[in-house]
Amino acid sequence: SRTALVLYFFILLANILSLNKKLLQTTITIFCAIVILGFAFQITPEKYNTLKGLSNKQIYSDKYYDISSANDTFGYESHRSQYIINSFKGFTEKPLFGHGLTTFHQNHHEYDNDNNLIRKPISHNDYAQVLYELGLVGTLLIFYLFLKIFYRLISNNQYDEFKTIKIIQFLALLISLNFINLIDHALFWVYLSLMVNLNITLKNNSDTFLFR
Repeated sequence: SRTALVLYFFILLANILSLNKKLLQTTITIFCAIVILGFAFQITPEKYNTLKGLSNKQIYSDKYYDISSANDTFGYESHRSQYIINSFKGFTEKPLFGHGLTTFHQNHHEYDNDNNLIRKPISHNDYAQVLYELGLVGTLLIFYLFLKIFYRLISNNQYDEFKTIKIIQFLALLISLNFINLIDHALFWVYLSLMVNLNITLKNNSDTFLFR
């Protein structure tokens, strides 16, 4: 997964920038392990692309799939690019409140030449999909929620590696929403709820300790 790779290196970089001793030690250990495994299995960018192509071929169950086309997903004509473009076009049609929940999924069915349904795609980008479905109002509410959670995380008086890890996890989650749809999953909201409630608990415990 290209998304997983991007997030993985973001987390490693964020660990380094945190200047936390324990996180730095862990990051250096992981980075050394990656380098050693890369040499051991002879992983190069070309081999990685080949493995990604073979993975796609297996997922699509298409023996004629051209594995060299794995990088086409980054092109303007790719399905993912068109989904995002369609999201913004739909936003311009109903910019204030959008088309309604789940409408992107409903309004973009794909058919073959015989008019048989092929797929009911998602946007693979939560920010674009929220713009399409909930418009400017929904987008502002979502960003307000994210900013509120981030503020609670950084305002916690407990400065340790656990707090730093939580902040890095939350930022990684926000980045991942550019590549995948999570907002329409219940687990996403459970995670946010736990993030906020756990942070409140930590802050209350810290305040109690300081009071004593």
